[in-house]
Amino acid sequence: MAGLLDNYMAQVQDYKKAGSIGSGLLPDRPNLELGRQGLLGQMQAAESEYLKRVSDPLPYYQQNPEAQGLLNVSPELDLIDAATGGGKMAMVAAARNMGKKAGSGIVDDMGRYVDGLRYNKDEYDSRYSPRKAEEALFKPKVNDSGKMASVSRMALQDLEGKPYVTTMSDRTAAGGILEGIGDKDLKYGVPLTGGQDYMRTHPDMWASGSSVTPQMMKAATEMQSRTGENPIFMPWRMAPTGGDFAHKTGQTMLSYAAENMPIKVKKSLNSDIKKIIPDWVGVDDPRSMDQYGSIPDKVRKKLMNHMDKNYRDKGGISITQARLAVSDQSQLNAPVSGFQNVGMFDMDRGSVAGGGNATYPSSVGGDYLGTLDTDVTAMDLNPERLARAMNRRGEFTSGPQGTDLLSTREAPRRAMEVGTWGGVISEDLIRSLADKGFKIDSNGVITAISATGAGLLGLNANQSDSDSSAITI
Repeated sequence: MAGLLDNYMAQVQDYKKAGSIGSGLLPDRPNLELGRQGLLGQMQAAESEYLKRVSDPLPYYQQNPEAQGLLNVSPELDLIDAATGGGKMAMVAAARNMGKKAGSGIVDDMGRYVDGLRYNKDEYDSRYSPRKAEEALFKPKVNDSGKMASVSRMALQDLEGKPYVTTMSDRTAAGGILEGIGDKDLKYGVPLTGGQDYMRTHPDMWASGSSVTPQMMKAATEMQSRTGENPIFMPWRMAPTGGDFAHKTGQTMLSYAAENMPIKVKKSLNSDIKKIIPDWVGVDDPRSMDQYGSIPDKVRKKLMNHMDKNYRDKGGISITQARLAVSDQSQLNAPVSGFQNVGMFDMDRGSVAGGGNATYPSSVGGDYLGTLDTDVTAMDLNPERLARAMNRRGEFTSGPQGTDLLSTREAPRRAMEVGTWGGVISEDLIRSLADKGFKIDSNGVITAISATGAGLLGLNANQSDSDSSAITI
């Protein structure tokens, strides 16, 4: 054991001589409670990590910007430096420049490097990307309009007794103009109109398709008739790809290409687009933004996918990058089907043509009430509807889920997407959610997700109607 301890201390000293790149690999004092095998394992793991850092040091300096200025990096790199006439210093300079380019790059409380320009992969839902290995992704530059209503926090229990209507909402941002991505500008600013925050930026509460808004008002009228109260509106959150329907995603890809793509590549892109849109005016023409918005959704998606596949590494951007850029940054990792903003229907105004969202031609009157502080999802709020979407074996019978079991709150999403629906947030429903561990007030701590990883606790297809107090339209 004595020989092992001597080797341990010698290894500690070697790491200290290596400078910052050797920091944190081994504690200064061995933990004798680990025993011989435990200490050997600790030393081997440290050596493996040390060799990893030395063989490819740049990622280490990216994650540890405080280490970037060291003159003595490691003995191995000293030799490389001597052999290459300054290789080590070039590496250190590159790391420094990366840190400078990041601007506000910091190390957070978890010890992770937070780049002022680039996303870390844990900052966004992996479903934003169609690829397992994605290129570097950069954060948006938005010129804030300053016209968004302040957030007013509310708890689910604050809504007890209220009738509600719900439908799906994409994750796109509102309240500003997208002017760039990372350190690159867009040629044309892209208005960000929402999404969930539409109701915080416009006099009307919501915008959607001309066939959807009448459905919303029909459901609202039904709930008003049943309860005698004006219903509230609680849109639930779609998957990260839900914003692809909005014009702004593809417009961002085109605007970025217009500003940053080499002339020869733009010529090729315009030629390709003409095969899809025969009267295409060209990406350098400001009319291209409106022209893109006027084509059918199917054609828009075809164009976005073509640009993603063939031009993302030729001066353009990927569809992943565009999705992230137009998204509400607070929703990048938010749960699918979760609630966010709450509005109140203006039953007198109803559904009207026009509005402040270029993608959607029809609006619904109403006002922003507040932003929910809860982990309850649309599925949890109306288990009766979900139970009807399942057969006796607990399998979903509608939507693409097929035989997916109710193991997560993601699987039944498609069952909700069919039509606008609603219910009543009754006392019994709130009590039931609280008993299951969901957060229904501002002081809730334990949630169904953290407690079980599942969400819908004990729900099965054999539940009777009496098990739920929610009214379904």
